[in-house]
Amino acid sequence: MERCLDFAVSKDTIDTVTNGQMVRVSARNRCDIAFSPTDVWFEVKALSVGGLGIAGRQTGQFQTTIESRGRAETILVVPCNPARAYRFEASVWSPAGVEKNTGE
Repeated sequence: MERCLDFAVSKDTIDTVTNGQMVRVSARNRCDIAFSPTDVWFEVKALSVGGLGIAGRQTGQFQTTIESRGRAETILVVPCNPARAYRFEASVWSPAGVEKNTGE
């Protein structure tokens, strides 16, 4: 899965929240296999622009299947100070207690 999915995260300015930053997370599938929403967990990290490390993180899932060579998108709130500037990163995440297959 990690070699198939490319993630992009952008700040979502449509709505504001007081306890974090709303972001739009998208995934592009580069492989010829579809991924069910229950199989794809991801983690988004808010990284301090000033180089002070991780300011917040949140995990999530997509609501739709990511078709082969397709895309999916969702919105997530990352708990961090909404008044500060961050760089956001997303990656495949494995929930606690769930093992990844060595082929993933």
